[in-house]
Order: sequence, then structure tokens, then C-alpha cells
Amino acid sequence: MLALALVHAAATDARAESVGEADVIRIAKTRDPIVLAAREGASAAQTGELGAGLYPNPSASWEREATPGGPSVRDIQDSIFLTVPVELGGRRSAQKALARSGTSEARAHAARTQGEAVAASLRLFYDALAADRDARIAQESVTRLDEAGRVVRRRHEEGTISGYERARLELETELARSRLRAAEAEARTARATLAAMLGVQPGSLELRGDLTTADPPTKRAPGQARPWIHHLRASETEAREAGESAGSAWIPALSLSGGLRIATTTETRYGYVAGASLSIPAFSRGQELRAESHARQRVAAAETLAAERVIHVEEVRASEEFAAARAEMARFGEATGERVKLLERAVESGYREGDRSIVELVDAQRARTDVDRRRLDLELAAKRAEIRLRAARGEFE
Repeated sequence: MLALALVHAAATDARAESVGEADVIRIAKTRDPIVLAAREGASAAQTGELGAGLYPNPSASWEREATPGGPSVRDIQDSIFLTVPVELGGRRSAQKALARSGTSEARAHAARTQGEAVAASLRLFYDALAADRDARIAQESVTRLDEAGRVVRRRHEEGTISGYERARLELETELARSRLRAAEAEARTARATLAAMLGVQPGSLELRGDLTTADPPTKRAPGQARPWIHHLRASETEAREAGESAGSAWIPALSLSGGLRIATTTETRYGYVAGASLSIPAFSRGQELRAESHARQRVAAAETLAAERVIHVEEVRASEEFAAARAEMARFGEATGERVKLLERAVESGYREGDRSIVELVDAQRARTDVDRRRLDLELAAKRAEIRLRAARGEFE
């Protein structure tokens, strides 16, 4: 069924015109097989609560006692009675709490898995956008060199420059074309990887969006934990409650019985039967429930502490990287924007007039391309840090 759903989803997406960030998040949450498997694991764990919360079934029984008394006399007694177990201790409550603790742990895993899957899909999405832009930068570099090549060829035909200059520029142009082919291949690879992650057809995937970053997402309120941590804490709480209930699991199990007795000899007489039984806690006194409860509580507490540490470290790291990348983007853009334009105008006009060499022309073109790629690197670094920061604050869970 899942395979059919994915095929249908892929066919649906084949008709889609574009995919943006919101679409990536939605698809990752609803179709990612790892996320779906984690959710099924949480659902399976929840079924354990059903069995743990059931009372023992009552039982009905019939007994016949026959005593031969002579050739024609028979003493027969039939007993029909019902036995009902009565819970006096906390065994069932402890088992229910342990089951709930397991469910919360499975939900914590599902929340973390979903957050990681969404973040991974978003990274691939913005990597694909960056790869497309890098290919455009490479194409613009080739276009500028082709334009310069027309000038060089004209001057060479006029005899104002040597064949070296023409050959040098043509060689630089071919290098730029090779880099363009590599950038286009990288863009196709990034797009195909994203399509495979989302379960859609690569040919129908049209990306919508850019690398613009927003202000840092706000932190959660002190009492509002992200879902992963919330479920881990719930698991610890349920395990603690299981331990408290297991403290009275030593109380013997009680069973009450009652019913009708029919005695037949020379006449039929009716009576009743009643009884009670207690188990003797000689070997099992609930110690296994107490041990399991305390162990699960310690594990949940340790996992919560470890998760909080991981989240804190990732949030600090992402915050620093995010702030640093955005600050450098602003500084670099201000420092290079006008200088690149001035350099290009000066070199191009100077070369046409014969005041600049081919080496200076090539160097100016490389500088423009290097500046564009550095801006792209900074924007992608900032976007990746933003995704990590949003993930660390539980936005994708």
C-alpha cells in the first residue's frame, strides 16, 4: 500500500509546476518512509497500553461429584460457580504506566526522526537552489568572456593585438565553459537527489524560492519544550509513576468465587458455594516491576539530559554561524559591490582603447565570478545555519 501511495504521489507531483519550502516540509512530513516507519513504531507501542490496562478475565466452572450408594441410589452434586479476580495491589497500574512510558519514548523518536527528515530535505532543497544559481553564475561568466572574445577577434583581425592575446582569451573561455558544464552537472545531481528524497520525478521538479534569510526564529518559552524533549520527559514521568505503583505490587492477588450447588439423592436440594483465594507472594513480589520502572526512569532521564545537551550545542553553533554569515554577507556586499562594477568598466574600456592588457581583462572577469560565488557561498552558509537553528528549536517536529 505504501508503494502504491508513493507511486500515486509521484504521479501527482509530476503535474506540479513548482516546489517551494512549504511543499518540501509537507512532503517530508507526510511521505518520507523513515518518518512513516517511526510513526508506525509509535502506534505499535501504543497498542501495548491496551493489553496492560485490561483486567483479568473472570472464569466460569462446573463440577460434578458422584458417589454410588447402592443398586438404585446415587449421590450427585453439581456445582456451577463464577470466579472473579480482584486487584488489590498496584501491579496493573504499574504495567499501564510502563506501557505509557514506552509509547512516549516511541513518540519522542518519531518527533526527532521527523525533524531530522524535514531538515535534511530542506538542506537538499536549498543546495539545489544554490547549484542552479552557481550554474547561472558560470553561464554569465561564459557570456562575458564571449563578448570580450568578439572584441579580441575584431582587434586581432585589425592587427592591433597579437595572436597570443586571442589564444589566451579563447583558452580562458574554454576553461569557463568547462566550469559551466561541471556546474550544470552539479545542479542536475542536486535536483535528482532532492527529487529522490521527496519521492517525485526529477524532470517535473521546478524549484521556487531563493536563499534569502529571515530574522532568527524566536526561542520557545521556558515551559514549552520541543516535542522531542516533551515526549522524553513524559516517558520519565510515566516510569516514575510505574515505580510508585509497583511499590504495592507485593499485595497478594485475590479471587472471589460464588455459585449454585445442586445435590441429588432421593430428592433434589439446592444450595450455594462461595469461596476466596489469595496468592502467596513467596517468589514474585513485584520486584521485577520495580526494577524495570527504575531502570526505565533512569534511561529516560539520561536520554532527556543528552537530548537537551545536543539541542543546546546545536542551537549555539547554528546561532553563531547564522549571525556570522549574515554579518559577513552585509560587509562583503558593501565592500565589493561598487568595486566590481568599477573594475569591470575600467578594464573593458581600457582594453578597447589599448590601455589594458589581456591579462588584466581576464583577471577582472575572474574577480567578478569569484565575488559572485563568494556571495553565493555566504548566502548558502547562512541558509543552512538558519535551517539548523529552526531544527534545534523544534520547528520541524
